[in-house]
Amino acid sequence: MHNLGSKMTKLKHKALTVSQELSAAGLIPDVLPDDFRSAYSVNATFGCNNFDSGAKVPPGEMDHPHPVYKLIEARHGSYYTFILVDPDSSPMQGSRSEVQLLHLVTNVSGQQPDSRNGNEVVPYKISRQDQGHIHGTHRYLLIALEQPQEGQQQLHIAPPKYRTQFSVLNFIHMNKVKPVGATLLHVSWDDYRPSKSNSTNAQAREQDSLAYAESMVRKSKLLNELVLEGSVHFKVPVTLTINEEIVNAGDEVPAQVMDLAPVVQFHPGLEEVRKANALYTVICADADFPSIHQPTDRSMLLMLATNIPGTSGDSRIGDPVVPYVSPLRLAGSTGIHRYFVLLLEQHGGALEEGAIDPPENRRAFSFHDFLKTHTSLEAVNATFFLGRRKG
Repeated sequence: MHNLGSKMTKLKHKALTVSQELSAAGLIPDVLPDDFRSAYSVNATFGCNNFDSGAKVPPGEMDHPHPVYKLIEARHGSYYTFILVDPDSSPMQGSRSEVQLLHLVTNVSGQQPDSRNGNEVVPYKISRQDQGHIHGTHRYLLIALEQPQEGQQQLHIAPPKYRTQFSVLNFIHMNKVKPVGATLLHVSWDDYRPSKSNSTNAQAREQDSLAYAESMVRKSKLLNELVLEGSVHFKVPVTLTINEEIVNAGDEVPAQVMDLAPVVQFHPGLEEVRKANALYTVICADADFPSIHQPTDRSMLLMLATNIPGTSGDSRIGDPVVPYVSPLRLAGSTGIHRYFVLLLEQHGGALEEGAIDPPENRRAFSFHDFLKTHTSLEAVNATFFLGRRKG
């Protein structure tokens, strides 16, 4: 108990120091309200490195495509929003309250106060030094905001039309959110050493994206539960969208959009596309039917499409062997579920009609048996998302 009390005292002292730091930097009241007091500690992770307030971040770390933000000692009954802004990047010499919006994530549960568990409204994007867009030392302000307690706790907001001239003060007022924590990071872009070519940078970001997806899928334990460990080779980047919104590995999708088929877009390298005009198969299944506690019908097949051209890289352009069915239409499904998506490269070329017969029953579909039967298919990426049936 003494250690816990000591830890809480240190966190509160640290949060108070952050408030003083922001006031000294002029970010209170320019960006945050005059009465802001940091009640919680917030940290940011770029790549494999964690940064607390006041840290000097190597500029290369900012290239990582999936930063992670965590709120320490959050209230379990609350939901939170994370905003990352650059107060020193606005191209307009207008109000000092207008900043560059870099990242916006809403609906992060206080039970798991990690930005990967929220809804990404504005994807992470930062100007690149090697494009000549950013120079000197910049301050990056990460803000945690508590969402309204009364009524609906989930925020449903549209992304702003422009990232520039974004006002945190207006966002707070319009959405009735309360800033409860912040972290101030410093980056000297004059120290940035770009790679030899933009293509090299793109390849590095692509590898980071693949590593992130692989890490999240492995943490979910779906590889062990559904396919043999090592049978998925994460080498073709994938973007999953539902209702035109990007869904990252591990994101929870609102029930109201589950009637819409997920769209899998993938980006094979030029060499892969050239190989006999490479074709791909996409499979989507419910790994936890009828419930995550008793998945007696694992897996429930939701969609199977073949002969998707690598040149288009879009699951909507292919042969729908098993058309999508919404898991909300399946009787008996309860609670939260993991939905597994597998991308396979067809090394044998186009699959003729009948090469893959639609199963007589969508229930108890076996990824392992499917891969064992169709040996010309290589699993080249996987992802998953969460969904919850209401009522």
